[in-house]
Amino acid sequence: GYAITRQREAQIRELQETLDRLRQLSAVNTNTQTTAKLMQNGSLRERHSNEFGRIVGDYSSLLGIYLDHLVVYKEKPRDQMEVLITRLGDLGGGPRDLMDVHLDALDASVATQNPDRGRALAVEGRLLALEMMGLLVDYYRIGQRRRFL
Repeated sequence: GYAITRQREAQIRELQETLDRLRQLSAVNTNTQTTAKLMQNGSLRERHSNEFGRIVGDYSSLLGIYLDHLVVYKEKPRDQMEVLITRLGDLGGGPRDLMDVHLDALDASVATQNPDRGRALAVEGRLLALEMMGLLVDYYRIGQRRRFL
């Protein structure tokens, strides 16, 4: 029992370190907040807090579906990913906002899962974040490409 407890504690520490590394990429930790506020283009969390919360909830669901896609080889939730990016882009969200969404969704998801699934969400969820970044770049390159809403 003691060995199992030590192993679980080590897994939780490792997960916390992973989340801390991701938080360093977040808009919350940037030094440009003052400039962004002066230009009236602060973080999405500040400008559209209600919509930010809804996006985080949807992203949290997407994170679970995406993990299942990797583990069980289900079809990738591409349409859901594009809908979410379109919403984020329409609100003027950028890469740091996407990282904020990712971290908040990850925090919410990890808190409700067992340590093994939480670790898988944190580690494999990075792939989702990278794919979402690519879709965000696509959104800004092409413009308002899809209107699902």
